[in-house]
Amino acid sequence: LGLRLRLPRPRLTADMRRLMVLMGPGVLGAGAMQVNLFADMVIGSFLPAGAISHIYYADRLEQLPLGTVGIALGTALLPMLSRAVAGEEETAARSLFSRALTLCFALGMPAAVGLFLLAEPIIRTLFGYGAFTETDVAATSEVLRAYAIGMPAYIAVKVYSSVCWARQDTMTPVKTALVCTTLNIVLALVLIFGFGWGAEGIALATSVAGWMQLALLIWALRADPVVRVDCACLGKIALGVALMAGVVWAAEPFFVPGDAALARVLALAPLIALGVATYGAVLLAAGFRRSYAGGRKRIHTFFG
Repeated sequence: LGLRLRLPRPRLTADMRRLMVLMGPGVLGAGAMQVNLFADMVIGSFLPAGAISHIYYADRLEQLPLGTVGIALGTALLPMLSRAVAGEEETAARSLFSRALTLCFALGMPAAVGLFLLAEPIIRTLFGYGAFTETDVAATSEVLRAYAIGMPAYIAVKVYSSVCWARQDTMTPVKTALVCTTLNIVLALVLIFGFGWGAEGIALATSVAGWMQLALLIWALRADPVVRVDCACLGKIALGVALMAGVVWAAEPFFVPGDAALARVLALAPLIALGVATYGAVLLAAGFRRSYAGGRKRIHTFFG
């Protein structure tokens, strides 16, 4: 066709250098959960056969809400927060952060409590067939419960880290991630070899590390004017989660699953629906929707 393609030589400009300086630590900070999971798998290889499978299956279930809520929130929040910070619109930035954190706990807390309470019927319904024995169901359920303890923390870490990234501070998330990854490995080794725990000890160490990372980020950002927490909304979420947990716990004995896959689904689905309905009803009755919508006008003032 007579066309000559010529690739331009890449140039290491000042902007490219700045991007590379920010990107390197950012990748390490964002990948803390994946590094912890890799460490879990390596440590799990020292346990009896089946431990790595129990960790893997439990992690897949935990990653569903973590990925859909945490990563989605962080991805959507960062560009808007960066724009507000760059424009020195602290009111809009505060509202963005507060609403994102509230939404994080509004979705993450009931998901975590639901996985904790219904771990065994969920694992049995999804995987409890063929070579996956009742022993495997029980072991994987314990691992899932341990992972569920830390799930809200890892979701909230995405929101707090977005504040650092919006201010082009990529080192703070990296430092907290390194501390917590070290804590995860040390605590997992202590629980396994010091106290004789199994794969659930590895998962619990990961959850403790997640809450520690969140605590370190909160401390690091304690003076940041953007970081404001809506305690009223969080209190309503806590009330809804507590009542949901009580209702599901009380109702579970009445839904006994059978051996067939359909029977297990029919026993599990009403429990999930009951939990969702209870949680939603409590939030509506407590006026959560009105409280949460309070910051929308301040955000729209800046974004149009």
